[in-house]
Amino acid sequence: MWVRRLALLILAAVLGPAPQAMAQDDGAPKGLEVVNNPTRRSGFWGSLGFGVGSETFSVPDSAVQPGWLTSPTFNMRVGGTPNLHLRLGGELISWYNDAGGYSQTLGGLAGIGQIYPSTTQGFFLKGGGGYAWNSFGEDYYCSWYSCYEYGYSYDSGFMWTAGAGWEIPISRTLNIMPTVDYYEFYFGGRYTADYTERLWNFGLAIEIP
Repeated sequence: MWVRRLALLILAAVLGPAPQAMAQDDGAPKGLEVVNNPTRRSGFWGSLGFGVGSETFSVPDSAVQPGWLTSPTFNMRVGGTPNLHLRLGGELISWYNDAGGYSQTLGGLAGIGQIYPSTTQGFFLKGGGGYAWNSFGEDYYCSWYSCYEYGYSYDSGFMWTAGAGWEIPISRTLNIMPTVDYYEFYFGGRYTADYTERLWNFGLAIEIP
């Protein structure tokens, strides 16, 4: 009899902690955290980029059919992140060409929104609008009676933009961001009551996510 009781006590001592251990083990790996935002898309963000822009213009009631002129571009964006599907901010775009004795700077400052269809992928669509400027500088300007060393003209107007891009993580604190964007600028006052500049930009930026 005492042998049977001793065997039961030993069995209880061995198996007793097992149910408690099983209750504590809920299947979750220890030492890990659930990441709610694997894209790190939150808070302040900013990007700085360069690219290649192709520009053309149109003037109402004009027979001029200009081609596309390709030159470097500079782009900067900053803003905040209301949620995982939306970023709001401002964008500066500048296109510069210097050839044939004259230079042109085309640019704008716009409020923009970037919409992200996925919470885990970096693809986005962009849209916005704002203030635009266009300036020309000539090294020499000559009339029938004299020549001047420098001539300058400037127009301002408004613009809108649409585009797309992809945020690709390269470290915990940086993304690379290829983009393609279209800009349309509306001006008046230089040659006619109004004229339009158009710009396609293909860029690559470094972003703080």
